[in-house]
This record gives sequence, structure tokens and C-alpha cells, in this order.
Amino acid sequence: MNFRLAAAMLLAGLLGSSLAAAQDYPVRPLHLVVPFPPGGGLDTLARIVGPKVQANLGQPVIVENKAGAAGIIGVDFVAKAAPDGYYLVVGSPGNMSIAPALNSKLPYKPLADFAPLTMGVKIPTLLVVHPSFPASTVQELVALAKASPGKYNFSSGGQGTALHLAGELFKIQTGTDIRHIPYKGTSPAITDLLAGQVNMMFSDPSVLQHVKAGKLRALAQTTATRAPSIPDLPTIAESGVPGYSATNWYGFFAPAATPPAVVQKLNAAFVSALQQADVIAVLRNGGMDVAPSTPAELSAFLREDMDRWARVIKQAGLEDK
Repeated sequence: MNFRLAAAMLLAGLLGSSLAAAQDYPVRPLHLVVPFPPGGGLDTLARIVGPKVQANLGQPVIVENKAGAAGIIGVDFVAKAAPDGYYLVVGSPGNMSIAPALNSKLPYKPLADFAPLTMGVKIPTLLVVHPSFPASTVQELVALAKASPGKYNFSSGGQGTALHLAGELFKIQTGTDIRHIPYKGTSPAITDLLAGQVNMMFSDPSVLQHVKAGKLRALAQTTATRAPSIPDLPTIAESGVPGYSATNWYGFFAPAATPPAVVQKLNAAFVSALQQADVIAVLRNGGMDVAPSTPAELSAFLREDMDRWARVIKQAGLEDK
């Protein structure tokens, strides 16, 4: 038997056994890792979608919270898990798109160490100001900031977070000097905005309750097009900053080298779960718009998102030295 024939037979055998394993998959419980403590947006998504995926696959889906290091610990855990489809993770911009440019010692590489499954949701970020702030539109805000460089500020839940970088992108594209005030979490950042200690904030949709109560004023949302959950609020791009786009998102990933047939089975199970009417309604009520995708679409989106934030981080002088 010549070498090429032997190699071909070996490859066929390996593919055959892999396909057989994928056809049987899953035969035991799946673990869906949330790299943050219980109660946040990623945890909410996992616990809403998990039972639906469980029904689709016929095996329990166990949500596990592995928090620490801004999500890095949980994501790295799954990166190093066996690539058999039994350990998955919910990723987000902070630990997938932004961390590689901020942390030169990041223990994983998002594009090399993960097999994308599907986008889960996209979450609009809102530009909100204290009611006393003398601007009612984005253009008025930009004019004020340009007239008084460094006078105004914006809060965020921490240095290098997606909400912080949404503000840095705004500064870059408008040519304004607005000071960043980082807090240890989104809640204290919102608290000081409500108290008038800071002027503005790029926030998650949790501030909508304060906007409806008249305690804050929403000027715009950061997505490229209006989010279905907030159809009446214009985008920053519509409001005089062409091309501005900053999308917060949560997506599902498996370890790299997970068999393609398993990836496709997981994609089908998650997409079906995300498309159910009750899931869409609950998530939209929480400010999250479902956005299921193919694995290839999520991969392309992640690459583009990483490139975008790497440029912003470099221009803002935030890169890890």
C-alpha cells in the first residue's frame, strides 16, 4: 500500500469517527459558561436561552458563572476546554473584541481559540445627559464641547469597557475633548450622573427607566441603525456624526477545533431558541435585540469589531504598553 493511499484511508477513518461522534452528540449535559457574576446581561441571556437549547438538544444545559478579571477567567477556561461541544461560553466586546488590544498578556486569542456559534443579542448604548446639561441634541453637545475643551465629562463603568470606548469613539469622530470619569461599575456611574456629579454617560438600556421618569435626558443611541427596542430614539450617526457606530453584543462560542458538525448542530439549537417569540419578547423588554447568525457571520463580525476597537484604543492612547 503506497503512502498516499494509507494517508487517505487514515483521514477517512478520522473523519468518519468524528462524524459518527457528531451524530450522537450530545450524550451528556452541556455547560454554558457566563464569565461574570449572576444577575448581569450575559447571565440573563444564558438563563433565558439555556432551557430552550436544552429542549432542542435533549440534554441539560447548565449555566455556570465563572467570574473574574473582567470576564477573562471564564473565557480562558472555555478556550482551554476539550473541543467536544460540552463547554461553551457567552462572549462580549470587553473580553472578545477589546481585551486583545488592551492586554498584551491575554491568555487566549479570540479568533484562533474559539469556534463561533451564533450571535445572541445586540444591545444599544444610549448617550444620556443630566437634565441640567444645556444641550438637547447631539449637535448642541458637540458645539458646547468644542467651545469649552475639557470642561465637560462623561462617566463609565470602568477604563477600557465597551461603554468607555463608545465615548472615546465619539470624541475621535467629533473632534471634542470630553473628560472620561471611570467608576467601578455601571451602577455607581449612573448614580453620580443622576446626582449631577457628571455631565453625560454612554450607558446600557438600564437608564431608560430614569429617562422615562425625567431624571435623565436621552440624546441618541450608538448603533448604526435604530434598535428595534428603542425605535423612537435617533442614532448618533443620524444626529450629525456620520458613520458613528458602537454596538454592544453577546455571542456564543465553543473551543476551537470543535467538530464542524457539532458547531452546526449547536448553531441550529441556539438560533431556534433565539427565534422563539417568548424569548424575543423577554429579551427586548430588557433592552436586548435578538440577532441570530451563522458561525461565519459571527466570525466576520468579531474580526471587524476587534479591528474597530484596536484603532480606537490606539488613537485614544489606551493601548497596553
